[in-house]
Amino acid sequence: MIQIFQSTVYPQEYHAAICRDIELFIQRYNTLQPRQFSSSVGNLIAISGYLLFNIGGTQSYVNLDITLTPKFPMKSPYIQFRIDPSQICPSHGLTPQGVVNMPVVHNWVFRQSTLLQMGDDLYRFFMQNPPIMIQTPQQIQGYANAPQQIEQKPQINVEELKAEAYDDANKLVEASNKAQAELASVSTQYALMKHQIALSQKAIEDYRASVTAQATQNYAQGYALNPEVEIELRFEASRQAYQETIEIIKQSYQNKSITFDAMLNEIQSLSRQHFFDGISDKLKTYPKESYTA
Repeated sequence: MIQIFQSTVYPQEYHAAICRDIELFIQRYNTLQPRQFSSSVGNLIAISGYLLFNIGGTQSYVNLDITLTPKFPMKSPYIQFRIDPSQICPSHGLTPQGVVNMPVVHNWVFRQSTLLQMGDDLYRFFMQNPPIMIQTPQQIQGYANAPQQIEQKPQINVEELKAEAYDDANKLVEASNKAQAELASVSTQYALMKHQIALSQKAIEDYRASVTAQATQNYAQGYALNPEVEIELRFEASRQAYQETIEIIKQSYQNKSITFDAMLNEIQSLSRQHFFDGISDKLKTYPKESYTA
């Protein structure tokens, strides 16, 4: 059956899925068969034939076309009973022209709705709400005539299809531009965060350098600074800069400039540096114990 999709307007990636949907449908409703026909928008597929209804104790045959619209399976098919207008019995599910107008058609959901499910719902409804007055087997136009009649249906509004296509294209362009703008914004904010961290780390190095220079000068002048006090000052400066940098990283995450994983990596890296640069120096001030064998 897959050959029936050759030269049709349906996207290649949906051919297999549509084929399975049709096969399940015609297995249950074997008086209907798929056909390819040409239209003003390209080659389409229609499932045509007749259904048998028991109306008032009389077997009535009703010709039916189920046309797969160009956007099928994203959009619902177009369903119409091929009945003489004088024989149509309009209801809330059927227009005077024989077009099926039911929620099961309007509420079609891509990847969830199927032709078989829709067919079962329609058949149950029209068994209780017959689409015609009374029709005898002699009134059947015949399944062999279906292709010629299908080619004239449905009446598809080409301009409407073009408008929908343009609208879809515009939406794609707008979504792409928005995504690019958001990406550029995130990249800029992330670069700013890295710059702020670099400035903070430079401030730590500058402070440590100034403390070291002051200590060197103090030693040269003969009144050396207590080593413990010197290390304590450097440790306090490192701690304050560490806290400030952590706040910069957290703020960047809250502003969605970086991901959670990026924030975690930055904090882990900063923590390791703080430990080795600050705490390790402080540990050097602890008295060393000597042991004798």
